[in-house]
Amino acid sequence: MKPIVHLSKQLAHEHRVLFVEYAFTAKDAMLAVLGKKDIPLRRFMSRKASLRKVTVPEGHPVHVLTPPLMLPAGRLPQGRLYDWAMRVNSQRLLRTVRWAMHQLDMESPIVINAFNPVYGKALAGHLDEQLLAYFCYDEIRGTRWNSKHGTTAEEAFLPKTDLIITTSVGLQKARQTTHDNCQLIKNGVEFDLFNRGATLDRLTQSSSPIVGYVGSLDDRVDYALLEAVCAALPDHTFHFVGRVTDDSAVAALERMPNVRFFGPQSPARLPHFLRQMDVCLMPFARTTFTQGMYPLKINEYFAAGKAVVSTRFAPLAEFEGHIHYADEAFAFAKAIQDALTTDNTADRASRIAMARQNDWSARGRAIRRAIAQTLARKQQTLSIAD
Repeated sequence: MKPIVHLSKQLAHEHRVLFVEYAFTAKDAMLAVLGKKDIPLRRFMSRKASLRKVTVPEGHPVHVLTPPLMLPAGRLPQGRLYDWAMRVNSQRLLRTVRWAMHQLDMESPIVINAFNPVYGKALAGHLDEQLLAYFCYDEIRGTRWNSKHGTTAEEAFLPKTDLIITTSVGLQKARQTTHDNCQLIKNGVEFDLFNRGATLDRLTQSSSPIVGYVGSLDDRVDYALLEAVCAALPDHTFHFVGRVTDDSAVAALERMPNVRFFGPQSPARLPHFLRQMDVCLMPFARTTFTQGMYPLKINEYFAAGKAVVSTRFAPLAEFEGHIHYADEAFAFAKAIQDALTTDNTADRASRIAMARQNDWSARGRAIRRAIAQTLARKQQTLSIAD
């Protein structure tokens, strides 16, 4: 689940929250009609259906808005046609958000744009916002889906913002050179949920060690490394839990007798899979995109007490001494074996304690502080100007 979903739940403790969902396009709707994509078509049928209230587990409501279908502009080159399509899309989005705000009696909102500078740039200043924050949780230059227009849009959007929140040291360093209020608030964990992975009964007993990965198998993953490691450890069973974004990328892994895929699972099911695992993996390639990552899964693994083997894809200084690192196949396979043989009760307790400190509730308090400090700073600036 994306960090902004977790933070929305936390902000709902003290604020009314309007969560604006991803803006699907007419192309997405066509694929859904053909059965090739799963999107909530019913919510596009009327404005009334597009706005709903969701009560999060803590008992606080979050209002969720599904925007109208947009023109598919993402693949267009920079130029007049793209600019026209985005003007149309931005106006449609702005009208819908204003309508939802009116329905909820919201005025002068705090606006947090979550890694969508294309719309952030277009809507900045048009919602009578008292504060505009940019929540940057990935390196936009490294994304395949948004790098074409996103990089340029981000450069134009950052000066319009009052606050930038980044989730990794790399992201903060890259953006604080052009902004004087760039704060680091790292990803957290639903500790109580994932800590169950340390205490549940194991569903089945395995005669071989189980090495696991929980998360999307996408273009962040080093598949050549995984194939070599799985081949080097034929007496270990490898479990992959999560969606596969490219079937061809995992074709070689699927043919291996010691590899099993379980597909995407609900969050409530993940602790059961973690409980089965003896060692957990972060097998990411080192790229422009991954160097800016602070992965959600590290704290999820730790909350379950699991030993972790990872490549050095990004700086994670606070986890030094708690993670087994390796970057090539032979060393990675050996690191898995070392993690299995050296793991102990004290190390598991230490990892759980570290994850507990990184619970999303702590991250929620940090983001509320950042917002309050920025609002106070703005007010002081206005007073001086007056």
